[in-house]
Amino acid sequence: MRYSGLALVLIALAVGLVMVGTKSVSIIKGSHDVSSHVNCSSCHRHVAEEMAITRALHGPHWDLSCVTCHRFNGTGIKFANATASSPGMQAHAAYVPSCLDCHGGKGVWVVNVSGVLVHAPPARAFNVTTKVNGRNVTVVDSIPYFTAHKQLIAYCIKQGDENLACLACHTNYSVNISYSYPDYINLIISSWNITSLTIGPDRVYNVSFVKKTLFSGKHVFLPLKDINCSKCHLNIYLGLINGKHAPIYYAWRWGNVNLWGFYRYHGLALYGSTLNTSWINNTYCNECHRALKVTLVNYKTGVSYTFDISKVTNASSVHCAEKVSCLTCHHRNSTYWWLDPYYAFLNATKSNPLYAPYHEDLINQTAKYPRFIHGDICLDCHMAAYHWGSCDTCHTGYNKITTQYTEP
Repeated sequence: MRYSGLALVLIALAVGLVMVGTKSVSIIKGSHDVSSHVNCSSCHRHVAEEMAITRALHGPHWDLSCVTCHRFNGTGIKFANATASSPGMQAHAAYVPSCLDCHGGKGVWVVNVSGVLVHAPPARAFNVTTKVNGRNVTVVDSIPYFTAHKQLIAYCIKQGDENLACLACHTNYSVNISYSYPDYINLIISSWNITSLTIGPDRVYNVSFVKKTLFSGKHVFLPLKDINCSKCHLNIYLGLINGKHAPIYYAWRWGNVNLWGFYRYHGLALYGSTLNTSWINNTYCNECHRALKVTLVNYKTGVSYTFDISKVTNASSVHCAEKVSCLTCHHRNSTYWWLDPYYAFLNATKSNPLYAPYHEDLINQTAKYPRFIHGDICLDCHMAAYHWGSCDTCHTGYNKITTQYTEP
């Protein structure tokens, strides 16, 4: 999936000083020390209202003051200091922080409103930064290929404000995003060999959300539990309902149990039955996109078995989610036999053309094609809706011509 464009709605706040003849209206009387005497909300009332919402939600930054972020002392910027009679150098009263000023590198420790040190954790994979005009900016080329939202970060950096990518997920900021990705693939398989694969033209998917607050929404920081993947990925949500993106339905011929006696990991409902769509949520998404462990349940005994798959995935190295394909887990020579699609086929009756190396060879050929269509090739068979006919439809010499529409 690629980002072809991104526009985030920017709302500027203009503050005017009324001039009457030679007299001016002062909004701050007398000498002042920004760190203790000036009430920021006197001018920034809307920001104060948004932070009140954040505190009510107990979202990130709920216990931080204006000074903690906007006069952060870890950047080298020298602010005004009334005690030292200094007007400041790079900034006078405050600056607009970069999220990575605190969340880059290994993160930083800051003091909250209660005087307690709290840790701002690093945004993993995005926390490899360099200084640009004195500010921390992610080095895009250093972001691993398996990091979700890499293209979004890269685009926002080109627009001159990396924060926009963070705000899109972590706040109520208004957002307009345009994705583009191929509409379909044409696949010809002859005798278990992919003889032709054509990628169709791009289609565009647009996401648009208007702010939910009176101001910009930048300071309504959402708790992690309130960040909904489907907010931007509604197309994937709808695709899952229709049996795409992952094998969410149990095919009636295969049932809900795999070859090893476990309930199928991806499945939620029998094809043709009513799916409880509330089950398609962040927890379901994270079973693949933030997978460090897999829990499988034996259908006969009900006993659960939990396996550590951190050596297969990269979930511990990313901030939000890992960009995965079917082959991330289901690859050749997997050290986890219950994830290895070849284990059953290669240890079955090898005289049977359904199981001999043909299936293995087909998956190995899949790996040669662009990563973003691996799942589409797999779903050409594993989409439950395709398992209504005779097995011979595909498994007699396995000759097939098909058009597989990409997600959803």
